[in-house]
Amino acid sequence: MCSAVRDDWVHAPRKPRRFARSHPKEIEMLVTLALCWILAAAQGELVGNAGFEEQGSRDDPVPSWTLVIGARNGGEEPVSEVSLDRKVRHSGRSSLHFSADRKTFAFQIISQEIEARPGGTYRLSSFVRTKNVRHERNAKGINQFNNCYLALFLFDANGEVVARDVGTPTKPYTEDWESLTLQVMAPDSVRRAEVKMFLSISGDVWFDDLHVEIDGGRLVPAPAPVFHDDLEGIKSLPSSWLLEEGARNGGDSPESTIEIARRKGAGKSKHSMHLSGSKKTLLWRSANRYFAATPGDAFLFSATVSAEQVKAEENVLGVQQFANFHLRIVFFDDEGKTLGAPQFVHPGFGTYDWKQVAVRAVAPEGATRGLVGIFLSVSGEAWIDDLELTRQPGGTPAFEGWRSLETARLVLRFPPDHALAGEMGSYGARLEEALDRITSVLGVEVSDPITVYLYRDASQGRALTGRDLAYAEPERRAVHQDASHTPGHELAHVVALQLGYAQTGLLGEGLAVWLNGASPEAHHERARELLAKGEPPSMDELLGDFRGQTSGYPAAGSFCGWLIETHGLDALSRLYPSKDLDAAAQAALGRSMADLDTAWRRSLQTE
Repeated sequence: MCSAVRDDWVHAPRKPRRFARSHPKEIEMLVTLALCWILAAAQGELVGNAGFEEQGSRDDPVPSWTLVIGARNGGEEPVSEVSLDRKVRHSGRSSLHFSADRKTFAFQIISQEIEARPGGTYRLSSFVRTKNVRHERNAKGINQFNNCYLALFLFDANGEVVARDVGTPTKPYTEDWESLTLQVMAPDSVRRAEVKMFLSISGDVWFDDLHVEIDGGRLVPAPAPVFHDDLEGIKSLPSSWLLEEGARNGGDSPESTIEIARRKGAGKSKHSMHLSGSKKTLLWRSANRYFAATPGDAFLFSATVSAEQVKAEENVLGVQQFANFHLRIVFFDDEGKTLGAPQFVHPGFGTYDWKQVAVRAVAPEGATRGLVGIFLSVSGEAWIDDLELTRQPGGTPAFEGWRSLETARLVLRFPPDHALAGEMGSYGARLEEALDRITSVLGVEVSDPITVYLYRDASQGRALTGRDLAYAEPERRAVHQDASHTPGHELAHVVALQLGYAQTGLLGEGLAVWLNGASPEAHHERARELLAKGEPPSMDELLGDFRGQTSGYPAAGSFCGWLIETHGLDALSRLYPSKDLDAAAQAALGRSMADLDTAWRRSLQTE
């Protein structure tokens, strides 16, 4: 046990050997104290700027810590204040200060990643002080999220929280400094740890003198390189990279170009992988590389990317290009079937200089092989350099332990702790009912089963898929959602692939809304309410900027339903895969989209 330094140890004796012989106990205590100091110093390094003494700047207000928006209550600003306070402090020169009031609509959370040590016991302590902290409605009448805490979160390789402890100041809140202490046992699956502090209610709170200790545990296996391609000194693409078909836009030639650029590279490099295409391109190729995988392996695929005038547009046949420019990781079982959810990173469209991007994925149960791919299916040019894949073994496989339930045409996958785990048979029956209506309306059959991944909540969905729920993968016959989503919407996207690829949000999303499980009357009533308030988007807005319309989905759903009810499925089928809906409507119905829009809105007024 460490103790304070004794006064008579301040001046070291001039003859240490004689002192050592005559004072063996004192020497033992000195050695023990030195070890304690070393250990304390090492433990202090677990948290950077733990006492908030380092001076910040505009670009880095709290050195060693990351600030992001943790909650929104009605807007993007005003934003809560998070700063270093040199007037109120527990010790040293400053503390960390959070401040917000009822006019605050966006709240910042601060965090720092610390060492992950599976099997260890974490102890986090801090001093905290509050002033007039209160949970209330904000200026827009919205209840604030009731958070005022210090927390320690432990994550697995998938990014799911596997252990945590959250400490809140004593209530009623006071202006006295008090100590908060948290303790967390780290399971074997831990691969990342974070300290967080957050205030999302009105008032002021200060944190100071953080300290973290970890007893026991073991180091996380270090990532090992699978490959690194700097592409220097070569004239053609290495044989390890395979050029495979990625998408067709109306034909099988001309093909997109994937080659080695010999005069452009990142940094001092002169070589890179060059991808290009134009509105003349009809067949788009993907550069793919395969690798061995074991369930639980965590892979990180990174590259440096540059782009010039990358954009999605209509090709020479009038077909809209598929809006893809991404790097991805996909896993397969020993039969070649895709497992889990592919992970993507999208460098972005437009023109920009070299920047690094990365995508992370954990091999799911049953995985024996993986693929990293680079894909461009829009006009423009992109260069990829310094491609690297690393592997970190020993993690928890994605979707490990998930249960399966088969219905007539579906396979439900869900975690054992799902709130509906005991009622999944009933939920599956609801999905089958929704599927019955979809197939009946579209006049098609479901021959191969559709897999529905039903996540516990949105955070688990993002951890395992890398994106927000809900969405469908029609080509893979897979749906990713949670129980809060409508039963039929994403299933409709999968089944509607039999009509072709929707080229507009108006029909692609509108049909899925119409078939989401609600009654036709409910969809039209919702559109009627929008019309009464003057809120439904115009047809030009629905066609030109569907995603930007607040009421685009309910309006599109009612329009698609009205189109089927009044003109039949054949009319919808002829319009569905067309980009030029006006021309398709004239050909199929002898009417323009403006005429159809007017008739639809009149039907809402007369019903």
